Amino acid sequence: MGRKRATGESNAELRQTDLKSVRLGGKPGIMAVRLYEAFQEVNLSPCTLDVDVRKLKQFNRFFEGLYERGACKTLDPRHFDESMVTEFMMWMKGRELAASTQEKYLQILERYLRLFGNDVIGIMRGNPRYRFPKSPRDTPIDAMDRDELQEVIDATYNLVGWSGWVFRGVVCLAFGIGGRHKEVIDAEVQDLSLASEDFYVRHPKGEGSWGVPQWVDIIRKDMLPYLQEFWDERERMLAETGVTSDFLFVNPRTGLPYSEKSMRAIKKKVEEISGVRFKIKDMRSTFCSLTINDHMERLNATSEQMRHASPDMTRKHYLRINRKRAIKNGIGDSWKETEIK
Repeated sequence: MGRKRATGESNAELRQTDLKSVRLGGKPGIMAVRLYEAFQEVNLSPCTLDVDVRKLKQFNRFFEGLYERGACKTLDPRHFDESMVTEFMMWMKGRELAASTQEKYLQILERYLRLFGNDVIGIMRGNPRYRFPKSPRDTPIDAMDRDELQEVIDATYNLVGWSGWVFRGVVCLAFGIGGRHKEVIDAEVQDLSLASEDFYVRHPKGEGSWGVPQWVDIIRKDMLPYLQEFWDERERMLAETGVTSDFLFVNPRTGLPYSEKSMRAIKKKVEEISGVRFKIKDMRSTFCSLTINDHMERLNATSEQMRHASPDMTRKHYLRINRKRAIKNGIGDSWKETEIK
């Protein structure tokens, strides 16, 4: 496309853009993120791409603020320099973001800049003058205990309208299979079989590359009554509204699944009602932690259910252990075996 300004084209057309010479206009960040979305559509899963684009728009607002204050001379990602990345790192630090979050944000920014041929972050990583944030070895795992999860589920009954049914259904299904909430939200009706008590993960993590769609058991049988209740209410809602959709957690206004943004808005209401702070994705770590705590012999089987490459991944990223109780149960009175008289 030479030096043609890329506006209004489809993603396929945008992917023909020469990123070295394309004109990004008066607000380069906006057009650059649009191009990033088009090019990375081929490489990233829809969920990862959605997160990247949302965060990059947030980052752009920060860099626009720098530009307006005269603290940087460009918003063109091809010309970001070490001083701009340093300011970005200071911004994250000033917001007191967790090291793991800072690390993730830098990875997103690095992918963005590299798409435009700018490896400034890679160069900085090789410079001992800079210390990049790293996730601690023992990153705290966010998971609810049984009582907190019960409070969250109960709170959904206080939501008015169909959104409460949808949110409860998503929470109970994700917890019931130990799955990722994004795998659940976009599910189709045919993916849930209450008769055989299993669920088809149609859109697994790594979809299109290493992720394989597959059926998984609904391990938490205590979630089945909630799911049956949701199923019956869904049938009633569709009959009343005349809406038809192949999606399980359908938004009757669009016929499509609820968006991530809408689910976050519903979650906020549930937090206010229940008094429990949580993330929807915590259902996966909550499943893992409630299943394994006090029963480490269940680790391998739980890892298989969660479709992890190894139990080490399950243990490191999803299992929140009550350390005091685990140590007491595991060691207990073993000191008596070598008692010092």
